[in-house]
Parts: sequence; C-alpha cells; structure tokens
Amino acid sequence: MNTKHLLITIALISLLYGSAQLKPGPAGTDVSIESADATYRAAILSILERKRDAIEEADLKLLSVYEARLAIHKQDGNTEKAIAMRDAANRLTNLLASKPHWGSLPRPENQWKFREHSYAIIEEKKDWHEAKRICERMGGYLAIISDNEEFTFIARQLPPKSEGFLLGATDEAREGEWRWVDGSLVQIDFRKEFDNSYGIEHYLKMNAKGSLVDTTSRRSHFLCEWND
Repeated sequence: MNTKHLLITIALISLLYGSAQLKPGPAGTDVSIESADATYRAAILSILERKRDAIEEADLKLLSVYEARLAIHKQDGNTEKAIAMRDAANRLTNLLASKPHWGSLPRPENQWKFREHSYAIIEEKKDWHEAKRICERMGGYLAIISDNEEFTFIARQLPPKSEGFLLGATDEAREGEWRWVDGSLVQIDFRKEFDNSYGIEHYLKMNAKGSLVDTTSRRSHFLCEWND
C-alpha cells in the first residue's frame, strides 16, 4: 500500500466513522461515540501496522542484498566496494533498530522454566532487531544468559536438528564490546566462536551445537525470556 492509497483508506474510514456516530441503534438511540471511536482507532492502527510491516519487509530484503554483495566483494578482494556495502548494511541495521514496536502479542504456550524465569523458542525466523521487538511485545526480552548454569540449561533445550536461535546480545554499538539488551556487559566466556566475518556479525546466537557464535542480521529462530 503506497502513501496515496493509505490516505484514501484513512479518509474512507473517517467518513464511515462520522456516519457511524449518527446511525440509530435498535431502540432508536445513537451508537455511542466511544464505541465508534474505538472502532476507528483500531482500523487506523491495523492499516498503519500493515504499512509498517511492508516497509520493514522491504528493508530486510535490501539488507540481505547488501550482505550478499559484501560477501562477493570480500571474496573478490575489492576492498573499496566491500567497505561501502558494509557501511550501507550498518546504516540500514541502525535504521531498523530505531523503529518502534506496535501493540502487544500473547506469550507462547510452550515455555520452560529455570529459576524464576520462563523461556520459549520462537520458530518464526526474524532478524535480530525484529526478534528483540517481538519478545518485548510479548512482555519479555530477547534472552540473556547470566552464568554457566543458565547456559547449560538453555543449551539442553535445543530441539533435535535445530538451527539454533538468536540471543539478546550485540556489539553493534562498539565493535568487540558485547552487551545484553539490558545494557550489561556479556561476561560469559565459554564456547564462544566469534570471528566477525566480513565485519557485520554483530549479534549473538546459540548454534545447533550449543556454542555461542556471532552472526549477521539474517533471519533465524530466537529465544524470548520472561521474569516470572
């Protein structure tokens, strides 16, 4: 939906909203303004959210193109073009990170508990920033690993033939300085395999072997966590 169509749709909803307030009810009374207003706002929010999702989908496809071109230029030894693609990918990543999330989402049913926390693997594939927003919309956050015991517990939950999942840490603000989504430094040092391939692997993932690796913004399953 382009901007012109969006404005036309909003205008039509506004007309319907105005007429809805004057529509007589079963007993000859008017439909309440509160009810019409709630319907109007819900319709507008739905339109804007679909618009946001479409734009973000296009941004993610463009980001994948940047990353693919970066890999090609790196392999060909074209440093200048590789740097340009890396910078373009980083700018777009920062733009995606700045976008707000809309509305709330229900928590998944299949959760497991450890200490006073609950966890769930979300099998819908998203990039790191979108995964972070979805966890927050569910009332939680992209999972944080505090110590070896929690790491061992989470690693044991990997399903058979799993592709692994994203966790809530990144070093995109400052290369090599890994921080969790709550702002704290990543203190765990076990089984890390970080190499920052092509200069764009800024997100933490637990791979199929249960190791912690750095990865790009390409889509993956992810792990949400809640404080119970």
